[in-house]
Amino acid sequence: MAPGNVEKLSAPARKIFVDQLKHCSMQKSSDQDGTKADSGGDAKYHWMWQINPGKEDLRVQLDMVWIQGTVLECFPDAVVVHDGTGKVRGELYDVKKSKKCSPDETLVTKGSYVLLVGTILSVGEIPAIRALKCSELKDPDVHKELWQSEVLHQQRFVSR
Repeated sequence: MAPGNVEKLSAPARKIFVDQLKHCSMQKSSDQDGTKADSGGDAKYHWMWQINPGKEDLRVQLDMVWIQGTVLECFPDAVVVHDGTGKVRGELYDVKKSKKCSPDETLVTKGSYVLLVGTILSVGEIPAIRALKCSELKDPDVHKELWQSEVLHQQRFVSR
């Protein structure tokens, strides 16, 4: 595994709403002193999320994101999930299926409530993430009810 991948896996997954992914942008890393890192082409880029766009300049690095929602569409290697704020496409190439699954079987079912944890591939009208984990959650009503407060609680903590 490449060193950059290990760094991403050691970072906590940030709980985020799909509509907030629209305020993310790819930015070059800064050194500890706040200057831009430039090491002859070895500069690192990260997805950054601007909290409260237009009001303050608080940005959070998003190496890993955590999204929960209802599955709208299933494909053998992807799902489309709606979290109540928008749709996201989860690419499931890196998610291992159980040995019971045939190659054309989907990992989750349409209408199920799932969590997706992974890295951002793109933002826009329907953002995409490269999922490292995709799990169907039992007791969906409980998870749906708690999800919004979990996200807001983590974001308040991060923005202090």
